[in-house]
Amino acid sequence: MDWGTTIAIVVTGISVVFMALVGLVIILYLSGKIVPLVDKIGKKKAAAPEVKQAAPAAAPAKAAFVPPVGPGPVVEAAVEDGIPAKTVAAITAAVTTALEGQGTYAVKSIKRSDKK
Repeated sequence: MDWGTTIAIVVTGISVVFMALVGLVIILYLSGKIVPLVDKIGKKKAAAPEVKQAAPAAAPAKAAFVPPVGPGPVVEAAVEDGIPAKTVAAITAAVTTALEGQGTYAVKSIKRSDKK
């Protein structure tokens, strides 16, 4: 092969790669402009038409404060002697994280394993 053919192939290859990259940049730029427009159109169609309501005669009374509902009563776990409070907290946090969203649960007891 002579040098002229080699240079022609290299230049052609580099040109094709750069044109493909420029094409991808253009496609991504256009999709970045088109997708938000399509999203706005979809939201406008999904939105219910506004209905004008008559102004209320009097302001509604304020509702009484209702405290947020939290977990049930806290029950002390039966902890074996010699287990530090930090360990109990770590075990409880691990159980809470592992069972998150799977219903109600409680740590009832923590004791050392007989395995050594």
